[in-house]
Amino acid sequence: MPAAAVRTRLEQVRRLGITGVPVFLIENLPPLTGSQTETTLLAALRQAATT
Repeated sequence: MPAAAVRTRLEQVRRLGITGVPVFLIENLPPLTGSQTETTLLAALRQAATT
């Protein structure tokens, strides 16, 4: 990946407030950062499915 593309993607990630990994980006929801339980991930997926 060219350096310019990496810088562009890094800026996009920073605008989302992402500062660590893992990060779960689920449509129409704020990013979930860090380790998440199955219950939390399932709830986020269900919420995204209804919006």
